[in-house]
Amino acid sequence: MKTLHVITTMDTGGAEMMLNKLVRAAENDKSQQMAILSLGRFGTLGAKLREDGFEIHALELRKSFHFLKLLFLRKRISFKPDVIQGWMYHGNVFATLIKYLAFPSAETGWSIRQSLSYYKEDKPMTRFIIRLSAWLSFLPKAIIYNSYIAKEQHEDFGYSSKSSVVIPNGFNIEIFKPDNEMRSHIRQELGLEPNHFVVGNISRNHPVKNFKLLVDAVLRVSDEIPEIRCLCIGRDTDRLMKFIPNKKSHLFRLIGECKKFGNT
Repeated sequence: MKTLHVITTMDTGGAEMMLNKLVRAAENDKSQQMAILSLGRFGTLGAKLREDGFEIHALELRKSFHFLKLLFLRKRISFKPDVIQGWMYHGNVFATLIKYLAFPSAETGWSIRQSLSYYKEDKPMTRFIIRLSAWLSFLPKAIIYNSYIAKEQHEDFGYSSKSSVVIPNGFNIEIFKPDNEMRSHIRQELGLEPNHFVVGNISRNHPVKNFKLLVDAVLRVSDEIPEIRCLCIGRDTDRLMKFIPNKKSHLFRLIGECKKFGNT
């Protein structure tokens, strides 16, 4: 099967990481051929995929005249896709558009990877795309959600339910497993004592992630549990410091976006 994945960008993020894992996992599967089309820039993950020899294209559509690139996708993609798989709202809409502009015989699939709990917090253009997607949702062959609450909320919002499926996020438990040696090394690197009780979140700082609730909760319980420490890793998490009183700043480790810990 030949699949073209369409996504907003390949910067570091949850959906981007899952697509990165999917493409790499299929590298040695001769029955699968995949390419990625980033509507924006290559991003951190995309640049590494390109360096490693995977087929990935960046359209940089924020520059309006670059929309003309959509008309020449047949020449850019090395194969004629059987499936055009969208990722997230913008990617879903463009996957459908690309089908009709360049590959009319391909089937389309959508991937929706968030709930609508914080719909009003999204940018106006994103809210428009979400509503537009509801109107267009009868077009894809399948709509994939990564949680049941997302499926329920979107269908209540008006999304078609005729071909929806839930596929939860997957993680390699051979890689993500307890490692006492690495635990000690990273705690030392972060200035965490063995008795510190660590809570945290690994994601970009966005209202839908509700970092503010996490910060408030840690501040509220810190008098009763002085050993508590909060670790936040992800893009713009360092900006959370504005919510933290100076006298409580020692409770938090706001790392921002990072590639690795402990030389791993």
